[in-house]
Amino acid sequence: MLFLSRDDIRDLVTLGQAVAVLQAALARYSDQTVLMPDARRLSLRIPGNAAEAGDTFCFSKVCHLAFAGIVGFRVVVAGPDPSRSTRLVVLSEARAGTPLALIAEHDLYQMRVGALAAVAVRHLARRQSGLTVGLVGTGPLARVILAAVREVVRPGRVLVASRRPESRRTFVELAQAGDQAPVSAVDEVADAVGPADIVVTATTASTPILRPEWIKPGALVYLVGAGCEADIGVYRRAAKLVVSDWRECLAREDVARMVQRGELSETDVHARLHEIVQGAKRGRGDDEEVILVRAPGTVFHDIALAHHVYRQAIEAGRGRHLDG
Repeated sequence: MLFLSRDDIRDLVTLGQAVAVLQAALARYSDQTVLMPDARRLSLRIPGNAAEAGDTFCFSKVCHLAFAGIVGFRVVVAGPDPSRSTRLVVLSEARAGTPLALIAEHDLYQMRVGALAAVAVRHLARRQSGLTVGLVGTGPLARVILAAVREVVRPGRVLVASRRPESRRTFVELAQAGDQAPVSAVDEVADAVGPADIVVTATTASTPILRPEWIKPGALVYLVGAGCEADIGVYRRAAKLVVSDWRECLAREDVARMVQRGELSETDVHARLHEIVQGAKRGRGDDEEVILVRAPGTVFHDIALAHHVYRQAIEAGRGRHLDG
């Protein structure tokens, strides 16, 4: 078995390559070539005590990439301090069960989140130059998402909102580089969303932070957070709802609540993202159409990217063999 560290990952795949890998994987997706169990995860929540900042979440997911002949397991143990979390992918041959690789997934996970957003932007955003990107959230995922979006479009400007002024200032300093479009911090979420052609929310919000009247005609809205960034009003503002996987969406707080209240159902979904990539379903109809994407990543995306990194490692002679 080959062990690939975080340093190996950084040398084996770029963000642009990650976008291309997910694009290609989505183009090959079908219910016959990608097998995931109906019970999407084995999960455990360990409550924190008074001296700790939060709970610990543990889960594992599995996927069979039939077109690649591999099985992948993703294992996560995430406590209050993200830098100390366990994130691993295990790859094995599907038929013989032979172990192939153990991969440290911290940076790969962030790449996957950003790359999936970039694929959605490539296929669903308005096709014109100088688009305005509105970002809500300034954490590590937001930075990677912006970098990935810049791989597929050249924004005219980027507007950033967050809860804390200092986080916005830091984000602008890190995101502004070279001849890239200007990145500006704004005080209110509405100021980032209102002018935006591409809206991305990447927050830990537990209550809605978007309002439907802020969203301009023709905008693409991409919801990343696992909590509750939008209510049914935002969903109804959209002419089309695109998801990565409906069953995965049901595990998200906002979707689960709307389904329980009878406000939303699978019949409201226009397409899954792979159907857009494959051309099986139409993407954008016109420049006035608002499209909402709720695309929590699935283990399929994680394993597809991890498998690419494994193949690159074999070619480059990288990694450390654990079985002698």
